[in-house]
Amino acid sequence: MFGLKIDIRIFKMAFSIFACISLYYIFGQEDRVEAMMVSCLSAILGIDPQTSNMVDFTKQRLIGTAVGGAIGSLYYVIVELADVVAVFQIVFIPVLCIAGAYLVGGSKRLNAVKGVIATLIMVTLIIEPDQGFRFALIRLIATAVGAVVAILVNVGFHVIRDIIQKKQRNS
Repeated sequence: MFGLKIDIRIFKMAFSIFACISLYYIFGQEDRVEAMMVSCLSAILGIDPQTSNMVDFTKQRLIGTAVGGAIGSLYYVIVELADVVAVFQIVFIPVLCIAGAYLVGGSKRLNAVKGVIATLIMVTLIIEPDQGFRFALIRLIATAVGAVVAILVNVGFHVIRDIIQKKQRNS
């Protein structure tokens, strides 16, 4: 219909979102909407036709998130020590993004770089200073939840596919 081809990755993404949201409800954390969103995004970004690619992606995202959170927390320490003006924020946050990108491997690890920058921007621009480290830690855990869901969904779908293909060959 309409010339659209439904790819198995679309179903894997939808199932990953279902699994992430369900986990938050099962563990009574449904009010942690930001963490739920990060887990869902991490899961859908981790869906890949090749499980080996997904494991590397997950590792890079976790490293990037941890480094971005640490740098974002450092930013707040510097802000507390100095009387900061807008120019400082305008210049210093991009400089920290560059430093974080180099810390995780630069252009050789773009997924880690994206994790650094996304976390750093959220910690420095959205979150209150006294919540920076806590937010970074929650985001790291939420990223890990989404990554584990993506791994389980990818592996599960591959196992199911292999079983179906084996049955089709044997019939």
